Amino acid sequence: MLNFIREYFIIRNQKNHFYFWKNRLNFVLLEFVKMDLLNKTSIQEWIKFDGKKWSNLDEFINEFNSNLSFSESLSYKHKQMLHNFFIYFFYQLSYKTNSKKIKIIFLEEQPYLKKDKVLVNEYKRSFYYQFLNEFKEIDNYNVVLRKILRKIK
Repeated sequence: MLNFIREYFIIRNQKNHFYFWKNRLNFVLLEFVKMDLLNKTSIQEWIKFDGKKWSNLDEFINEFNSNLSFSESLSYKHKQMLHNFFIYFFYQLSYKTNSKKIKIIFLEEQPYLKKDKVLVNEYKRSFYYQFLNEFKEIDNYNVVLRKILRKIK
């Protein structure tokens, strides 16, 4: 009985963190829609708490990026900028999840292990700086960037 209760709270905690990710993602998508970088995207159809698992975070990110609906006038550089941002975004959220010692339930392989934390953070940072190099050329980028970073940090 005690194991059942413990398992219930573990699953509940994982589910809460899943919705934490989803809320952050909805916020970021909406900000990019306001900037006319993305078309209105509904993640409800393909990101669900239904037991689907991706083998690793990169596979999840690739599937996410392939489902993005860009504005028609968006250049290749801006599309790449958004891809870089979402790589950073998901690695940042996985870092927060890992720091709370919560397993990311929709990934078979966890991205942050003790042996490679430094390498993963370096990888994450490189995509952030690639994103920032392009993003800073957009008018009033700083206001949006601060709102987004506050939400995900």
